[in-house]
Amino acid sequence: MSRFHTVSTLALVAVAAFAQHGKIASDLEGLDPNATVDVIVQYAHSPTDRHHQRVLAAGGTLKKQLGIIWGAHYAVPAGALRKLAQEPDVVHISPDRPLQAAVDDAEAAVNANIALSYGFDGTGVGLL
Repeated sequence: MSRFHTVSTLALVAVAAFAQHGKIASDLEGLDPNATVDVIVQYAHSPTDRHHQRVLAAGGTLKKQLGIIWGAHYAVPAGALRKLAQEPDVVHISPDRPLQAAVDDAEAAVNANIALSYGFDGTGVGLL
């Protein structure tokens, strides 16, 4: 085999190996395969019972359906993530990261400075 073919073959194998795990967030790589991890799995369409059954068969549990993002929150053994990522309907697997709201730029976004300049501060405003 020529050197060109050898290098080309190695490059294709490397790309294929990397592409296999492109669906898994990098911070899920290298975990203890026996550890259980909370993940969000996003699908190409709204997940069905068949999708949930595959996760259950891999030792996972469904924690919550996330219909608005075509996904679900599961607790899954880390060792099952690669197999789950190979499913054609799986778009991405990410850890269930804690989120925190930030309103640092809310005042500028709604032009609150204009209301404040007229002395309006929300006093007496209620919600029905």
